[in-house]
Amino acid sequence: MILTKREQKVLALACDGKTVKEIATTVGRSRKTVDKQLTMIYRKTGVHNRVQLLKWAFKNQFVDI
Repeated sequence: MILTKREQKVLALACDGKTVKEIATTVGRSRKTVDKQLTMIYRKTGVHNRVQLLKWAFKNQFVDI
């Protein structure tokens, strides 16, 4: 499973607790694009919500707590 650089950035921001709107502003994309990227991240990681995503990211060393 490989996340693109942009997906990794969106993942990090999502794990930081940023909203879709805040992520979109930070990465310079629309909210719709960020929603699609989050959907792809969820599919690639096999999770269904942000709590599971944070657990996955920590377990796979994408983020530090």
